[in-house]
Amino acid sequence: MALLDELPNLSAREAYLAMVEFLTMEFELVGPHVHLGGLVSEMLLEDSGESADPGATHQFFEAVQRVLVRRSA
Repeated sequence: MALLDELPNLSAREAYLAMVEFLTMEFELVGPHVHLGGLVSEMLLEDSGESADPGATHQFFEAVQRVLVRRSA
């Protein structure tokens, strides 16, 4: 089972907030020189269900977890 398959369903709003959270985290890691094309290519899912960059998958998982914390607050 892929890490992403372990996440609960999100509302459209929560998914959007997770995307913003992920991109904010990426910006904090890389700075203003984030290459969107490179980021997207690293995030494409392979046949196994994992991304080409497992770090990106874990970072997105963390972003979703941050959003879910707000759900229960």
